[in-house]
Amino acid sequence: MINFRKSLCSALLLALLLETSASTQVLATTESTTSEPVLVTEATTTVSETTTTAETILPSTEALPSSEATTTREEITETRKPMEDSGLPILESSISIARGDDYPVELKKIPYTHYTVDPWSYFHRQCTSFVAFRLMHANGFKDVRGYGNAHEWGSRARARGYTVNKTPALGSVAWWDSNVADASSSGHVAWVSGISGDYVEIEDYNSWRGGPGLYNRRLVHVSRVSGFIHFKDIQKTISSQSVSLNKTAHTLTVGDSFALHATVLPSNASNKSVKWHSTNPKVATVSNGKVTALAAGQTDIVVTTLAGGKTASARITVKNKQTASSTAVYRLYNPSIKRHLYTKNLNEANVLKTRGWNFEGQTFVTATTGTPVYRLYSPILKEHLYTTNKKENDILATRGWHAEGIAWYSSGKKSVYRLYHPGLNVHLYSPDKYEMIVLVTRGWVNENVSFYTNQ
Repeated sequence: MINFRKSLCSALLLALLLETSASTQVLATTESTTSEPVLVTEATTTVSETTTTAETILPSTEALPSSEATTTREEITETRKPMEDSGLPILESSISIARGDDYPVELKKIPYTHYTVDPWSYFHRQCTSFVAFRLMHANGFKDVRGYGNAHEWGSRARARGYTVNKTPALGSVAWWDSNVADASSSGHVAWVSGISGDYVEIEDYNSWRGGPGLYNRRLVHVSRVSGFIHFKDIQKTISSQSVSLNKTAHTLTVGDSFALHATVLPSNASNKSVKWHSTNPKVATVSNGKVTALAAGQTDIVVTTLAGGKTASARITVKNKQTASSTAVYRLYNPSIKRHLYTKNLNEANVLKTRGWNFEGQTFVTATTGTPVYRLYSPILKEHLYTTNKKENDILATRGWHAEGIAWYSSGKKSVYRLYHPGLNVHLYSPDKYEMIVLVTRGWVNENVSFYTNQ
């Protein structure tokens, strides 16, 4: 077994020497007079009888002095252990700032085994070279030289005053010390492109997962990382996706108030500020979610996110104050059959709103005692009739009308007028004398006061 290993190592070394001897300018091997790397400006290699030429990395960049090359060949030749990951898929674009393999094409063209020094002083296609490049181009961070092998990045960053801790941030550098978790003795560095709970999404080069000198993107658990270096973190703007209210409908009495609460999602949205408004401020107003009832009627309270313009609303119904001996009556209108309906049953009103009826709010307040007001319904005319005349109620009940019992009671001093339109064959009830006068000029017949109310 020992002789086999020696033979294998000898064969690999011979292959390396044969390949490098074909290059016009290459780095010295371990048997050369110097161990310092030199920038390659042009290199040729033959693969499967095809010759490729690696162009100059950056035409305007001169070769760096060997003293500035901060990555040793040990990082390249060190046998790496498998880099474990979470087994989870990479993060969605909404929470990831991954940029993909944007490493310079000029450097990717140069064979991995040519040990070229990049313009920022690291061996090309190494994790350190990729992260330094990403810091410059994504973070706008320029102080990337001189951090050495990957395992040295943490201590050298601290020495320069940068924060190194266990808390990841977008654009920070995930750093592995020597032989920590899955890293080799040379350590490892990667660029943090996303955060999800206890996992970070990283992008790197030259990892076991991606392969020698190749790009990879994956999730790793934060506990497996030595630390996170905060050179110049990136602040990602997370847009609001939706807003909702704790109530979609609510009923108030004039003078009362209550609070609506808005929830903006996602919970980590960058801007969760909202603005409020009432579609009918005469009925109710809103201030920072606090709704105050002013007058009987209905209004919608609308909340809108400042970022993204997402909206939600709540329908507010306001009733007049009532004594123990009074009750409100609501008016609805069905435009398809051109009929009005009056009811003191708010549940009935809410159901009818879902069936094509328009809710017109509270129209008057009646007593709980007094002269009964009877309600009848004609399925032929599709109309309701209200009368205090018991005899009229009984006669109509024999002529196809359905007697629906006592609707409410007539009591008080405020008149409610009954009008009839012979063309439409429909009745209308209104406590508004001015409305009655106008309707009479438009073909309606005033049938006088039908009953009385408190308000």
